[in-house]
Amino acid sequence: MSKLIIVAKNLFNQQDAQAQQTFVLVNSLQKIGFDLEIITGFDEDENKPFDIPNAFIHPLKASYPSKKQDFTSKVTRKLYRNLSSAFHTSWTKASVNLAKTIIQKKGIKKILTIALPMDSHLVGISLKMEYPDLIWIAHFSDPWPESILPSPYSDWSIPVLNFIQKRVVQSVINKADKVIFTCMEQKKFFEFYYDFDENKKIATIPHIAPYIYKANVNYSENNLILAYTGSLSRERVCENLAKALAQLPENSRIKIQFYGFVHQKMKDYFSQNRVDHRVEYKGWYDKEDLILATANVNFYLLIEANMDYYPFLPSKIADYASTGKPILAITGAGSASYRLIETYKAGLACSHSVYDILKALNKIETEIFEGGNLYNEFSEDIVSEKFLGFI
Repeated sequence: MSKLIIVAKNLFNQQDAQAQQTFVLVNSLQKIGFDLEIITGFDEDENKPFDIPNAFIHPLKASYPSKKQDFTSKVTRKLYRNLSSAFHTSWTKASVNLAKTIIQKKGIKKILTIALPMDSHLVGISLKMEYPDLIWIAHFSDPWPESILPSPYSDWSIPVLNFIQKRVVQSVINKADKVIFTCMEQKKFFEFYYDFDENKKIATIPHIAPYIYKANVNYSENNLILAYTGSLSRERVCENLAKALAQLPENSRIKIQFYGFVHQKMKDYFSQNRVDHRVEYKGWYDKEDLILATANVNFYLLIEANMDYYPFLPSKIADYASTGKPILAITGAGSASYRLIETYKAGLACSHSVYDILKALNKIETEIFEGGNLYNEFSEDIVSEKFLGFI
């Protein structure tokens, strides 16, 4: 059985997409024979520890940014994310010391660090300097720092801090033996901003979807339901979706159900366009309950930020793929989501324009769609084999 240390600060808050994916990955690596030592963070709010069978979990006290939406909290959150990704915190120092102890006691020769947040990679840098022969695999869920991201993610930055952060990311790329990205779009984005040695071992390995689940349900004859799951944050607010809904005929059966946080600005756009009757807010569901809760929906809805380039692969698309249902993605032609939905014939992808969204909604109402073979991209067996072959 191969031994591996995983350093991932985000694990216990299962409302966080990164934490969800880390949890799924941990379970998958166990199934293919890895003996895991997991170093993570916890607090008394949303990151309370829980056990994972057959894994050694080492939760260390950590600080996490507030999720409040007032201006002060937003500024504080951004500063914290940026500072903790450039300088060692008490959690990174404690994680380095703990990892050294585990390495010395158990002779572990491989470490996988998962970011974001970048705190986990800072641990990797320190350990690689201490143990040059340690095999370090650095996994990037998203590009960093925020300042290199397309708008609306790169709203403001501090030049000096931005410079330091980019140096940290370059150090990760230089020192890590292997680097994992989630999609080719992310890999190309990194290669534009950072230097890669031509011999650097790089892999693009997507998220892991839950086991495929196809519910035998009777769809509503009165409504045609689209479900959006997870957080609809500021960056994903789409005014043109509300405008497109407003242009549907009165007898349209289109309804949208939101499962999770919805930014107030998005709610305001629905109200301003007088389409509240087409929208329903279901609240937050645990991931285990979500597929059952949305069993009677016709389509899943994916909304990505309106950007010129999309260096992300949202974990949401992997979750949607596990249902076998079609997806409507409001995104751009340069996104991984657009590429995958088109490749696997998994629904519809359209731009953020009112015309394109309205056209897609009308198609959903008049044509028959299936989910295609998108699950093949994210199935646990296939993705786990990619990990096994690379790390």
